[in-house]
Amino acid sequence: MHMQPIRKQHSSAGRGKSTLRPIGNAASGLPAALEPRHCVFRSVSRLARAVSSTYDAALKPCGLSAGQFTTLMTLSRSGPSTVGELARLITASSTTIPRILQPLQDRQLVCAVEAEDRRKRIVAVTPAGERLLRKALPHWERGQREVLDHFDAERWARLRSEIAALRRSL
Repeated sequence: MHMQPIRKQHSSAGRGKSTLRPIGNAASGLPAALEPRHCVFRSVSRLARAVSSTYDAALKPCGLSAGQFTTLMTLSRSGPSTVGELARLITASSTTIPRILQPLQDRQLVCAVEAEDRRKRIVAVTPAGERLLRKALPHWERGQREVLDHFDAERWARLRSEIAALRRSL
């Protein structure tokens, strides 16, 4: 579908607002593969936003986002880790990790210290972070149940396996 700019009426301040309106129709000559419902990225990102919103809402009483909870949970299970190891564990780039960690460090939920190799930093959950993680666990479980209420255990196990296989292949 093509878009054509149109001008709206001038406001009382004398400024016009430009908007777009569709011209043409679905038979625009574009390939059927461009149908949004066939786009893997669109489907996966829409699902990720829906799942993330569910967990964010469940964890809000604890003052954590889903991403912050996942980071604390991962560090708690793995123990102190380098930034590179943490990036690999949570599937994020090493350059993204400081942005993820900063709010947790500001709240003293994690700490980072220089490793023997001064080019590396070791990140660990603090006692305050462990306490908050335990407090947040029932809230996380509520989010987990809310999502998994739509899947039986066998179906979720298959989906988790397929997601992992796709992630490994990319």
